[in-house]
Amino acid sequence: MRMRMRFALRDPAVRRSMVSLTLVLALALVPVACGGVNGDDEVVVATGLFERWMTGWNDNDPDALAELFTDDGTVTFEGAFETEQRGREEIRAMLARSVVPVSDVESTGPVTMADDGTFTCSNRYRIGDQDYVSDIVLEVEDGLLSSLNSHHEYAEDGD
Repeated sequence: MRMRMRFALRDPAVRRSMVSLTLVLALALVPVACGGVNGDDEVVVATGLFERWMTGWNDNDPDALAELFTDDGTVTFEGAFETEQRGREEIRAMLARSVVPVSDVESTGPVTMADDGTFTCSNRYRIGDQDYVSDIVLEVEDGLLSSLNSHHEYAEDGD
């Protein structure tokens, strides 16, 4: 067997096939070695969505905000504000009805992936003369938000 294998590897076509097979196997194992497809790539996607969420608020653009969601996505606000909207149209309508524009929306920490596959992040923003902070849980599906749950509190000095 050993002699036949050495002889076969002298053939350039066999050698190319072996190299191709080795590359295919190596590429197939990369996601396993790197913790699967769900690691850093999903955090990058969630971070991009969160940044676009903050930009949409700063630009007062309900259309841009609603487009971040799946067709049946949900937005839930808790704490200082209480509301739940389901679907892009309800989300767009709720955001368009906002009487006082939100401004100065900025992240207060990185987007991180929780053990359950959701993403957590936080931000700070202003409505009129009042500053607020919020802790947010994001769920991402096919590159869009399927759920955004945000708990809002009045910011205290130093928050």
